[in-house]
Amino acid sequence: MSEKEIKGLSGRGGESVMSRLRTTTDFVAAISGVDHIQESLPERLDIKRRYHKEGGQAKITYL
Repeated sequence: MSEKEIKGLSGRGGESVMSRLRTTTDFVAAISGVDHIQESLPERLDIKRRYHKEGGQAKITYL
């Protein structure tokens, strides 16, 4: 992402937005405490089953 694109993310530049981004390879940690999860998985039952099984280990509230 270019600096110009980042500055367009907030009125103060992109620092406030970028400071809230974090990465992880731990799926459960990534979804714990979130407000929304957008499931955009391939239409493969094996992948969806694994996703929901692992997601069930996280501390989230399903609405």
